[in-house]
Amino acid sequence: MLIKQIDPIWMQTDQPEKIKPFLKYEKEYWKREGYVRIRKTYQEYLVSKNGIFLAGFLPRILGQFINCELQLSELEINTNKTEPKLKEIKFSPEQLRLINYALEYKRGVLIAPTGYGKTIIALGLMSCFPDSKILFLCHTLTLIKQTLDELSKFEFKNFTQVGGGTKELNGKIIVSTIQSLAKINPIHYCDFDMVIVDECHHISGQGSLYYKVLTNILAPLRFGLTATMPTSQEKLLYIEGLLGPVLDQITLKEGMEKKALAVPKVKIIPIEKCDGLAGINHYQSKNETQEYESKKGIYEIAIVENRIRNREIIKICEEQNSSNKSCLVFVDFIDHGENLLSIGKNTIKNISLVRGSTTAEERNKIKKDLGFKKIKTVIATTVWTEGLNIPSLNTIILAGGGKSTKKLLQMIGRVLRRTEEKETALIIDFADPGKFISEHFVERLKLYLMNKWEIIY
Repeated sequence: MLIKQIDPIWMQTDQPEKIKPFLKYEKEYWKREGYVRIRKTYQEYLVSKNGIFLAGFLPRILGQFINCELQLSELEINTNKTEPKLKEIKFSPEQLRLINYALEYKRGVLIAPTGYGKTIIALGLMSCFPDSKILFLCHTLTLIKQTLDELSKFEFKNFTQVGGGTKELNGKIIVSTIQSLAKINPIHYCDFDMVIVDECHHISGQGSLYYKVLTNILAPLRFGLTATMPTSQEKLLYIEGLLGPVLDQITLKEGMEKKALAVPKVKIIPIEKCDGLAGINHYQSKNETQEYESKKGIYEIAIVENRIRNREIIKICEEQNSSNKSCLVFVDFIDHGENLLSIGKNTIKNISLVRGSTTAEERNKIKKDLGFKKIKTVIATTVWTEGLNIPSLNTIILAGGGKSTKKLLQMIGRVLRRTEEKETALIIDFADPGKFISEHFVERLKLYLMNKWEIIY
């Protein structure tokens, strides 16, 4: 089988049928039959009829077919590579391990827990190629600000920003949101030596902004950083195709054993009463449409509008604040955050709410004040589940419930950054009554038990 490289993005084989089984995933659609919708599935393949496939799949295919004739292009890249070095930073053995894997394989995904210094790993990689043109891609302005601050702190030169009303494409290192870069004509951003995608689990299929940008960038060095990979086979394949396979992983357990992460303690608060809980039965139904309303209605009654539960959350914040401990309270919906803020303003001197409409300037001020404990309680929607670096944070309160393991780990990760003053971190969770939400709690509990974290009742 012949495989030849077209460019850093695409490769081509003369026998596409042979590799199809290794590049397939299941797609679904819903077909109406009479009065019901039936789920249907079909197979999709990430190789075209004429054998073109994403270059990140090459290691996967070579692992299946030993006798392949390879025709690789001569890729132009600044090869003036040095050892990773950041001012006043001593990389941990685990961080160096990830960096060395990246340097050896030239493309791929590095997995490390939130709080383990993925930005430091990224900057370590950048430091190895001082003469290269580098693109650092992320999906929020918070991550842009954090990365720019770190570049400045470690005395990198000639870096610029794209996003937040700024479009400077003349830097040696460009830090950009995916949303802003996707609006620019690719001719102005295709020529990079290296691209690093932070929180790369957000990459998805054709039609997405990441696909559009990454299939226009000719960078031969491609790396992704994340704490949690998606579970969807489709997403996993697109991440691999666009960036490369997973190269190495630092686990939560490893981070805690090496004393690089704070050790979590999980306190479970049982919620035995609920305003209007009896009304939950009103929503029960086996009809598909009403079943959705059932979940929505139960969540509204038992969590968002549950004054007993909301007062308990604020009481916990008061207790933590009185011991000079800071709290970050996660909610899923703005209404819930506003309800908590309304209660909290009566007893907590400084309390803030961060939501999607909160400006970047406001978020940065709240983040700074929370870090210095000028504000000790902040309520936040999921806009702060990623890209928030506050090492001094003591307590996470999971006010929104939910069952997504990926989202749960992202939220918990906000409090796992270890400092000389903080060896343990407190996670507050709630055992809620009612259909669906009690099942969601069980899913979260499974994660705590699987990781063997200390649980306090």
